Amino acid sequence: MKFLKKFFLILIFLSITSFTIFRILDTYFPLNLNRFEDHSLLFEDINGKLIHCLKTNDDQWRIPIDINKIDPNYLKYLIEKEDKNFYTHYGVDFKAIIRAIFQNITKGKIFSGASTLTMQTARLLEPRPRTYPSKLIEVFRSFQLEYHCSKKEILKFYVNLVPFGGNLEGVRTASLAYFKKEPDRLLMSEIALLISIPQSPTRLRPDRYPNQALQKRNQTLAAFHQKKFLDEKTYLAAIQDKIPSKRHIFPNLIPHLAYSLHDETKIIKTTLNKQIQEKLIHLLKETSQNIPKIANACAIIHNHQKNEIVAYVGSTDFFNKDRLGQNDFCQAIRSPGSTLKPLIFGLAFDEGLIEPETLFRDERKHFGAYAPHNFDRAYHGIMSASETLQLSLNIPSVELLNLLGPIRFYAALKSIGINPEFQSKDVKPNLSMALGGVGLKLVDLVKIFSTFATEGQAFDIHYVQNQTVAAPKFLLYPSSAIKVKEILEKNPFSFLNNQKIALKTGTSYGYRDALALAFNDQYTIGVWVGMPKEGSLNEKTGFELAVPILRQVFDILPKSNNHSSNVSINEIPNSFKLKPLLKQHVLVSKKEVIATKFEMSFPQKDSLLMIRKGDIVPIRFKGGQKPYRLYVNNSLEHIDVFQKKLTFLPKDEGFYTLTLQDKNGDYNSVTIEIRWNQ
Repeated sequence: MKFLKKFFLILIFLSITSFTIFRILDTYFPLNLNRFEDHSLLFEDINGKLIHCLKTNDDQWRIPIDINKIDPNYLKYLIEKEDKNFYTHYGVDFKAIIRAIFQNITKGKIFSGASTLTMQTARLLEPRPRTYPSKLIEVFRSFQLEYHCSKKEILKFYVNLVPFGGNLEGVRTASLAYFKKEPDRLLMSEIALLISIPQSPTRLRPDRYPNQALQKRNQTLAAFHQKKFLDEKTYLAAIQDKIPSKRHIFPNLIPHLAYSLHDETKIIKTTLNKQIQEKLIHLLKETSQNIPKIANACAIIHNHQKNEIVAYVGSTDFFNKDRLGQNDFCQAIRSPGSTLKPLIFGLAFDEGLIEPETLFRDERKHFGAYAPHNFDRAYHGIMSASETLQLSLNIPSVELLNLLGPIRFYAALKSIGINPEFQSKDVKPNLSMALGGVGLKLVDLVKIFSTFATEGQAFDIHYVQNQTVAAPKFLLYPSSAIKVKEILEKNPFSFLNNQKIALKTGTSYGYRDALALAFNDQYTIGVWVGMPKEGSLNEKTGFELAVPILRQVFDILPKSNNHSSNVSINEIPNSFKLKPLLKQHVLVSKKEVIATKFEMSFPQKDSLLMIRKGDIVPIRFKGGQKPYRLYVNNSLEHIDVFQKKLTFLPKDEGFYTLTLQDKNGDYNSVTIEIRWNQ
């Protein structure tokens, strides 16, 4: 009796001492979970599907997974094969150790091991050389795992770190690499292979040693069958399944965007749609066969109803060096060609300068030393504002920008976070911007065109779900945006499978860039085709190269639901009031529209008047039908005048454009210079 009492006292003393030592060591040598936490950076689509992943800091593919998303049969058979007593031991299975020692002695060789799943997990967290001191550390770490973590957490560590050959670690990684699918539903043959490979990851890689992998997998299946875990039918079907012969590439659908979104977050939930992204990638790869060999292309799809980027492809092939495929051309500074013209017209609508029916005289004009010409080198006479924008005529667009003012236009772009770039710091905003003489990104153009679809509101482009985004800014009045939208929808080429779209194309100087921008009630799409470096597109335009791609992009999108926008259209702030439009539209031109007797006799065209400050300039003219109107620099000076004697008072020295208009809409215009006569 005394012996038993003494024995228990010693046992209690040893237990307390051991636990005290363990706690001290546990305090000074805590668990190191760095390898588990250093998993591959993941990008998911709007539906939670994996669309891209990057290697870990130690150059491994370690794609994390929650244990609840793994086929439960895998976990069941894993525990049966590796550690039957997993749920009852405390990190070290002493029964298994005794059994392993006995079997190894009787067999005369190492017949079985005694490592538990907990011990294997400890080894995976801190890989060490296979020595006796390492084994002791492994045992200590196993006790730590059992002390600090639940069995489920230990399994989570294991399934995310277990090696599968090469630089593959984790069950999800192996399933994606060998089976090209998530491990939530696995065949019995796949379960057996995933259990077998970690026993010798290098020797049993199915992509390199398929025969050895097949043999080991079938041995595992046979063991399960022998223990009655598998019935005859399941066993026979499983051993007939083939071994995967290669490693599949991990999802890499957004190589350009992934590096720009890279941050400390390990899982980035994007706004992209995996299905649409895959289709867009495939479409652009096919398109590369129809453009010059060293040309490239990119595209963006923006759901302006929800303000979400649905798909984003920066080049036709990320790995094509000849096309400089690793460059993200969605973010490249390129010439926008004529794609800024709709915004010029929209801002002119805002200012009350024109209406869609306003007439332009498309003819040769000089703006100082700048003398633009139309793309077709022709002049088209009298046309409405709508027609000039639909046909993308250059001269009326430059004339309108001249009236609006390049600085005003530049400031509008800056106000919504767009930073236009010029060839050098010395170049200032100028009239060439109307024809592509400024550098912009495709994402900038998509942002601009989305404002036409959202009644003038400019939303910041973003790619990550639940990201804090600045409040939208008004780029245009709603009425002006709607006018631009209606004009672009009447473009002769704005049709697609009976679907109404608003379309604008652009071609840069020298045929280096070809663009197409379009939107319907739900999506805004931008497509760019161009030369990464020098060269041209063989005189191909945006309509010839970019529009065919754009039409196919609309085909891969879900059919429009024609619902109203989910993006809230904010009320116009008090500081943003509509300006009253003129009752009769301004006729914008600097020359006569047609040959007529209605003409100005004084002052004469291009004349210099030397007058005293405060003097009134008389206006003399003949012909025309009364009443008349006089515009000075396109601002109404006199209205409904029945006499042919008008005057105006110059306020400053400089150039003035005087325009007379009669009842029939005929007009006569001259430009003069005023200087003070001291």
